[in-house]
Amino acid sequence: MRRIALPALLALAMPALIGAAPTAPPPIADLWYAHNAMTMMMGAASSIRVTVDTPTAQPWMFRIAPVLNQAQIVAVGSANAETLAGHGVKLVFTAQAPEAARLKALGIDARDMSFSDVPGMARSLRETAAAIGTPLAHQRLDAYEAYTAGVLRKLHATVGALPESSKPRVLHLVSWSPLKADGAGTMIDTWIREAGGRNAAEGLVGNQKPISIEQIAQWNPDIIIVGGPAKGPDDHPWVGVPAMAGRRIVRNPAGVFPWDRYGPEFALQLQWAAQLFHPKQAKIGDMAAETQRFYQRFYGYRLSDTDAHRILASLPPAP
Repeated sequence: MRRIALPALLALAMPALIGAAPTAPPPIADLWYAHNAMTMMMGAASSIRVTVDTPTAQPWMFRIAPVLNQAQIVAVGSANAETLAGHGVKLVFTAQAPEAARLKALGIDARDMSFSDVPGMARSLRETAAAIGTPLAHQRLDAYEAYTAGVLRKLHATVGALPESSKPRVLHLVSWSPLKADGAGTMIDTWIREAGGRNAAEGLVGNQKPISIEQIAQWNPDIIIVGGPAKGPDDHPWVGVPAMAGRRIVRNPAGVFPWDRYGPEFALQLQWAAQLFHPKQAKIGDMAAETQRFYQRFYGYRLSDTDAHRILASLPPAP
């Protein structure tokens, strides 16, 4: 099984910072849904003046960082110089290279932070910490890199040592209707394999690819994981379809951002998936308690026991 090289994952070179670190982040427009979670982890939520996230789409994000309710919400790709200037924005994070180029041409410090794999996420985290520039941002980055490296070492020593034949075939769906699955060359493929599974989507490459029920039956997965934001019943959406009878279907956790894609909660996703695939061998322990420790350490937020269990069940915050 191909392993993630920790240097490629965590030790991407960045230019040295010159001069004293700022005591506060610059005013920020965060124009990529997933990247807001990174900005929050770097301790800069209160500096987000403009965002594309909403309390409806990401309820835990706004519960954990209620200061985001003061930010201006805009649609992806709609931010203009007047809006940004009106909110005093000095730094823009986006996932669209053309948008970054357009804003740079207007004299705005805009960064394309897009990525679709784990090395890309590591780069984005480091560039985010460098752009924000505060001591807290660099402390959080260092702590997160060390935490994730420790998780990977533990998984390599436990579930990584298991024979391939004992690893479940796992299919990850991003939506019920239309049916879309994630294949090779993705973060999803990485955490499935690192957690001791085999990606059942053989021959599929890339994110969110349309598939059919017949294709699922042909792949014959042992476990089907459905992304947190996907709408539909948790138990069995294909009642009455013989080819799907008896399939084990599990909802993926969702917190500040869906754990399964593009955010810092990737480190929790690895552990949750390993415990799901190999409850005895993974030696993960209490995932609710680990979730509480993670959010306290990296978001400065104390989850209650109820909060942690609701995140693990992909439920929004209790009223």
